[in-house]
Amino acid sequence: MKKTRGSAIVYDDDSFEFTPQGVGEPKYEAMCKVGQSHISRTTGDAKQSYVCHLKVDGNEPDPAEAMHEQIDRLAQKIWPATLSQPKARGKVLYDRNGMTAKCDAKKGILSFHLDIDMRSAGCDYTSFIVKALTEFPKCLSINEVYLKRVCRALANCSRQ
Repeated sequence: MKKTRGSAIVYDDDSFEFTPQGVGEPKYEAMCKVGQSHISRTTGDAKQSYVCHLKVDGNEPDPAEAMHEQIDRLAQKIWPATLSQPKARGKVLYDRNGMTAKCDAKKGILSFHLDIDMRSAGCDYTSFIVKALTEFPKCLSINEVYLKRVCRALANCSRQ
C-alpha cells in the first residue's frame, strides 16, 4: 500500500482524475545542530523566522536549565556574541587611568566605570581598585555644585 497526497476530481459517472502533489521546496532550512537539538530557518519569499527544536532528557535535575544551555550553544554557533558594556552617556566628571565617572542629567544617572589592565596591574589589581575607590569620592566632592544642581532639577521635574 502506498500513500500520497494530491487532488482528485470526481465526475458524475463516478470516474475520477487524480493529480499527485508535486515535490515542493522544504519549509525549513537547517542552520545548526548540537546533539539532537537544532535551529532551522523558514524558506521562501515571505518573512523569514527561526525555529528551534530542543530535546532534553526528562531525567535531568533541572530540564529548563539544560534547555537554556542548549539554546545558548546553538545560538552561539549561528550568531557569535561579542560582549560589550553599554556606553554611559552624559557629562564626563572624571576620566583618568581607566577610571571614568559620568553624569546623565536628563536620566538622573551617575555612573562609574573601572577598567583594569591585568597585564600592567599584574597581581596587584586590589591596590588599583582601592585607589579607584578613593578617587571617585574626590571626583564627587569636586563636582558637588553640579551634582546638587542636577538633583534639584530632577526633584523639580518629579513634582510637576
